[in-house]
Amino acid sequence: MTALGTETWPVWLDRDNQVKPVMQWQGIDTSHDEVLELIIAGVCTRAAKLRGGPIGETEFGPADGLGKFDGSGGMNSGFIMLPRTPVIEVVEVVEYQGNAPVTLTEITNPAGTGTSGATDGYQVNYRTGRLTRVMGGIWNRPFYPGSNNVWVTWKAGYNPIPPDWIQAALEWVAFVYRNTQEVVTSNRGVSLGSEYDASDSGSDIFYRGVPNRITSVFSTNSKVGIR
Repeated sequence: MTALGTETWPVWLDRDNQVKPVMQWQGIDTSHDEVLELIIAGVCTRAAKLRGGPIGETEFGPADGLGKFDGSGGMNSGFIMLPRTPVIEVVEVVEYQGNAPVTLTEITNPAGTGTSGATDGYQVNYRTGRLTRVMGGIWNRPFYPGSNNVWVTWKAGYNPIPPDWIQAALEWVAFVYRNTQEVVTSNRGVSLGSEYDASDSGSDIFYRGVPNRITSVFSTNSKVGIR
């Protein structure tokens, strides 16, 4: 069970079908499976944190504290920005109207009908995470006013995951393994060269030594020619 206020970052690399072939290991060799699992989980988590959002399909909602929103009665406040995007699926939207929970339906077309024929519900911009309260298909309306009274459960991330991210993550796993399990003591402390991020300041230290070609794939702030 996820603790309140925490987020989970799923593992989206396959050890046997992706990692081992790239590292040219025979599938029958299981002697390094435990340490590989730790490295794979760490790389998937670090990549998501470096990107600033989920990569593998991840569910968010009221249980982790991200899915509770305040309803507002203002005429221009009939939308919620889901904090994790892109949205893959909205699982459930519950609007507490006083003490009465009402499960809303997604309105799927301008004619104003939802999955169950409802005309009152919400629409979703899956790329930006904007969830808009609507009636009649095109008419914006405010959420029922209250504190933490709109509960949303949704899935965000990428499915399928972009191949360049998979390639970079596989190279990252191989890099970590070879530099933590295979490097001898005498090799440590050797200058890494300009290809690598050797910064000791700020959050960069978490990725110290990882080739820039890897971290730049996941970094949302990177600019060509600028470090």
